[in-house]
Order: sequence, then structure tokens, then C-alpha cells
Amino acid sequence: MKCYCEYVLEEILQMIKDNLILLYNYKENALINIREYCVQKNYEKYQPLDYHTLASFADEAIAELVNTDFLYDFRDIDD
Repeated sequence: MKCYCEYVLEEILQMIKDNLILLYNYKENALINIREYCVQKNYEKYQPLDYHTLASFADEAIAELVNTDFLYDFRDIDD
């Protein structure tokens, strides 16, 4: 059974994921290293990233999110 904190963290993660997808798809000068890596590996079978690459991409993604003007919230919160 999940605690309340896990639900909150899941919502935060979903918001981060949604905004990263927006940055990747609609802002060409964002997530440059991730974009170049994905274009390079596009037709290969996906393999998990090594720690160094993953940490580097996480740093890049966090920096992009921190520097964005607004974080969008796409949750459906009808009560």
C-alpha cells in the first residue's frame, strides 16, 4: 500500500516528465545532448544508459526545467 508521500512524488514526476517531453518536442534549443544522443541511436534497439550518461542527461534535464519560465500541469483534477 502506498503512503501519501508516494502519491505526491508520482504527481511531481509526471509533471516533470510532461514538461521534459514538451521541451524536447517543441523547443529545438533545449535538451541538446539528449536530442543528439537520441538522433544518433534512433534506429538501434534501446539499451539502458550507463550511469555516467544517465547522470549527465539528468543534470541537463534538471537545468532545463529550472530555467524554464513556466511548468505546465496536464493533470485532470476534476473532483
